[in-house]
Amino acid sequence: YTVSRPLVVPMYVGNLRVEDGTLRASASFPPDEYLVVVGDASCDPPSGQASCNEYVDLSGVFLDARHVAAGGARLAHGMGATLRDVFVTGFNAVGVRLDGGHEVMLQDCWLAEYYWDEAHGGAPTRSVGVQINGNDHLLDNVIVFDYAHVGVQVNGAANVLTTVHTWNGGGVGIEVNAYQTRLVDCYLDYNLLRIAAPSETVVEDTFFLFTGAVLAAGADGAMADVVFRHNTFYGPPANGSV
Repeated sequence: YTVSRPLVVPMYVGNLRVEDGTLRASASFPPDEYLVVVGDASCDPPSGQASCNEYVDLSGVFLDARHVAAGGARLAHGMGATLRDVFVTGFNAVGVRLDGGHEVMLQDCWLAEYYWDEAHGGAPTRSVGVQINGNDHLLDNVIVFDYAHVGVQVNGAANVLTTVHTWNGGGVGIEVNAYQTRLVDCYLDYNLLRIAAPSETVVEDTFFLFTGAVLAAGADGAMADVVFRHNTFYGPPANGSV
């Protein structure tokens, strides 16, 4: 389907699935909107979980923002949602954006600002493949390729990234701006792992191909409980990392 406005799942709606097929932005699609929008930033439920949408699933869906829409999917204050076997392309801002919520899972997903041989400027833009603005979410078997400026950006605590492969044409593969982050079995491919104010952070069994990691001190100049172990580094860093 070609759509001229977002497919919206309103607050307090849950236990549903969007399954199989393609959503493609029309030329008139609002440039600051996402093809699929679940929930709303104004969520203020009476429960302590601060989640207004539960068990919303996207499965087997291709989301083409066509370089018109901001992104493919935005989930606000959702819990127990799953994006599985989802391909997102053509986003100008963020491929998949998670705002708040808990225990949202991205599994077996592909994200690309530009698709394969599609014409582009040849350098990363300012877009982000996956942006996590909340706690306790999980990425598993996720690939971000050409040409997002940042592959995965983590802005909330206690998130887990496993088997995440970023080959986004340089730039930053994974950016961590929060504590209690765990990166396991990931693959940074000619791009950078950047961790700001590292604390209670684990990076293990991860492959760095012609790249490395940059740890930037916080305001107090300290870092604590940071573990790097069983990682593999191949080739000299091509981007000033260590």
